[in-house]
Amino acid sequence: MPGRGGITYGDIAGHRLCIAVSHDGLVHAFDDKCPPVNNPLSSGKISGYTIEDPVLGTTFDLKTGEVHEWCPGKLGVFVGGMFEPKGVPVYPVRAKGKHLEVGIDAAPKDHKRNLISDDAKILPPEH
Repeated sequence: MPGRGGITYGDIAGHRLCIAVSHDGLVHAFDDKCPPVNNPLSSGKISGYTIEDPVLGTTFDLKTGEVHEWCPGKLGVFVGGMFEPKGVPVYPVRAKGKHLEVGIDAAPKDHKRNLISDDAKILPPEH
């Protein structure tokens, strides 16, 4: 698991997830595809409680996945102007020792599951 202000990624239940740790140590999990062109958010950077897309500059709230600022850079204004602002799905996550538990819909039983460790658990989604 990354340290405070760090980001990594993993695959679990057929989803590529971005795992980010805010500067206060809270762990966040969300889709690693940044709208509108699916750049990996795991290549971004954390500032406060937001994560920034490294290509188009869009910032998303770490807790809710909502857009804070949509495609503000020169390339972002051009590309982002063709799409409606869209946030990223977030998932409940908790650290248990050296492992993470992420609440995400599970894939078929034969699907390989790994996220940070080979024995990450899958939690039912919260409603």
